[in-house]
Amino acid sequence: MLFFSNLLVAVSATTSIVHARALVKERDTTSLGTFYAYASNISGLSLSYGDGIAYIGNVRPTDVSVATNVTFSEVNDQLIATSSDTTLTSNGTTPRLFIDQSVAAFVSAGFTTATNTSVTTTGFDMFGTLLVWASSAGELESKWYAAPTRQEGL
Repeated sequence: MLFFSNLLVAVSATTSIVHARALVKERDTTSLGTFYAYASNISGLSLSYGDGIAYIGNVRPTDVSVATNVTFSEVNDQLIATSSDTTLTSNGTTPRLFIDQSVAAFVSAGFTTATNTSVTTTGFDMFGTLLVWASSAGELESKWYAAPTRQEGL
């Protein structure tokens, strides 16, 4: 099991949706499916939810209280996570994928339901089958990385 953080090489969606639109154009919900990570020694591990942190792997972490597979939809450049586990939406909110874009950030990517200015939940888009983030200047970035967890046997 690896946690997914905001600095991995490529993330691919289960469905190949190419958007012929400007990155900032608002639109309706687009179903994207499950994301998979690919990189050196990572060959298609799915992205999942674990207590608000984004994980990649085929096994869920044992040290979290809520661990579930998620699928994604894109709504106005936010990635909304959905799951058959109703615990994620029990308070009437839907978790969104976030990254920390502050200077020198070294924080795990994760999921939030809060409106929080210290993390970024907007600017995500698909570039072919790759997940990218567009800065306010319009620069596309796909700097993601994965790091091993302390869980044995993974």
